[in-house]
Amino acid sequence: MRKQKAIPWKFWKLSNVPEDKILYKTAAVKCKNAIDKFHAAKELALVRKNNLGSFFSFINNRLKSNIASVGLKMDDETITTDPSVKGEIFNKFFGSVFTVDNGLCPDVNNRAVDHGLSTITFTPQTVRSVLLKLKPSTSSGHDCIPNVFLKNCANNLANPLCHIFSI
Repeated sequence: MRKQKAIPWKFWKLSNVPEDKILYKTAAVKCKNAIDKFHAAKELALVRKNNLGSFFSFINNRLKSNIASVGLKMDDETITTDPSVKGEIFNKFFGSVFTVDNGLCPDVNNRAVDHGLSTITFTPQTVRSVLLKLKPSTSSGHDCIPNVFLKNCANNLANPLCHIFSI
């Protein structure tokens, strides 16, 4: 398909005849449709394969970027691929187009009703039952305390946690 698109393009570039341009545009549309159809068939086959590993591999390959190998033009018209220099170029550009903060904070009315947690009551039995329902195989949260530890120590942790939650 790409060859069928390249030939009319060469004729059009050499002749500059409007009819050749129309032939090229038609070939380009056919080529684009064929490529889109190929990708759609590939994705449909992937879905029908019903394999999560293949699916995530396909998605990760589509998300990869070659931005690290792209060069940027500096002020002196030279091109750089150094990541730190590229970072400085982007920093300079974004610093030039965004506004400078004037340090004034606008007054915003508080529209939230603050009842606190006074309407929620925590009992040691409730805390203990929640701790015992934790799945020990799942990963720990932001506190880095494993669920298996919380579950195994539920009887000892229920009273202190109940007190902390009730403060």
